[in-house]
Amino acid sequence: MRDFMTLFLSIVTALISFKFLFGSFMGAFMLYLVNRQQGKQPLSLFRALNINVSDKNARPYVILLDMIISSILGAIMVVLATAPTTLPQAVFAGLGMTGILTFHVKEIGS
Repeated sequence: MRDFMTLFLSIVTALISFKFLFGSFMGAFMLYLVNRQQGKQPLSLFRALNINVSDKNARPYVILLDMIISSILGAIMVVLATAPTTLPQAVFAGLGMTGILTFHVKEIGS
């Protein structure tokens, strides 16, 4: 029971720390940008909700909003899953977890 409480407290402490959330957010956001630039549609919340972000005619503000919201949700999941202790760990966890989740992505418009 003591080990569980220690793990729980470390996760809560990591979640409360804004710098880890921000680092994971930046990692996820950077990978989202790279995927979009390569013409791939990354895993996103809006796509799951059938909001048009897939084709090249999607509105730019909708794509930006999707990038931000999806990256925030990804950062929260990464911090909960990995409990990083340093900022570089948080950034690489955001890149890595997002990369794993978006490994098999569709080309935009397909």
